[in-house]
Amino acid sequence: MRYVRVRFQNNPRLYTYKTKLDLIEGVQYHIKNEHGYDYRDAVVTVVDYVKKADVQKDLKICEITSVRFAKDQQVKDLVPYEIKNVYENIYKGVTTVLWTDGTVTTVKCHESDRWDREKAIAMAFVKKYYHSTGKHNREIAKWVGILEDRALKTLNFL
Repeated sequence: MRYVRVRFQNNPRLYTYKTKLDLIEGVQYHIKNEHGYDYRDAVVTVVDYVKKADVQKDLKICEITSVRFAKDQQVKDLVPYEIKNVYENIYKGVTTVLWTDGTVTTVKCHESDRWDREKAIAMAFVKKYYHSTGKHNREIAKWVGILEDRALKTLNFL
């Protein structure tokens, strides 16, 4: 469960919700909560994620269970992360990406891997999307395992 701060359209106040969904910061959604209440007329913009420790213990927090993009959401707005600049150190296998939102993501190549500029930038996007939590490593490993199992089954079948 993750906690996210949202801002409703035409309302400056921030609200905290919990969710299992991977919502994109800066994107506008129509949301539905765990009680089935559909905020049909409200457009919610996801502002940022907050740590569980920063959420008030006595506060009752609703859960966002489903979302749909707001009708006026532009396709360009669905890509909230844009690169401002990229720095690389080929000899150390390090790529640092500066984002237009002011954050920085650093990607390091494993010693046994061959450094690849395109892969480094792609991994920076992945780390940014997953908020550098390390969850991306588990997700990638899970799917690599599934694909390897499929390939072995196919080879054994032939």
